[in-house]
Amino acid sequence: MDELRDNLGTYPDWGFVIYRTTYSADSDTLFPDAIRFIEACFKQEFFQETKEYPPNEPNEIWAKQRSTILQNPAQFNGASLEAIRAYLRPGWTLKACVTVGPNGECA
Repeated sequence: MDELRDNLGTYPDWGFVIYRTTYSADSDTLFPDAIRFIEACFKQEFFQETKEYPPNEPNEIWAKQRSTILQNPAQFNGASLEAIRAYLRPGWTLKACVTVGPNGECA
């Protein structure tokens, strides 16, 4: 978190990059719910990690959070973790991976 805090002077916002790699009628319906769940988990963990920060600083930092959701069935449908790594843009690093299967299971 300290690295994030230190870089906020350089970047206007921060966030997570989420690649959608499953496309089906069911996943089209469930994907928005999955994003809300993932964002809620991120937020809960963020505030847990920053509870020792000065008052209101976590709120100011969280207000700058913007996730990027990449959805491109032609490019990402069924993409492996290695394929996603190959796609990462310069400056992006893969810090975590959550896989949500076609039936909503997480791995």
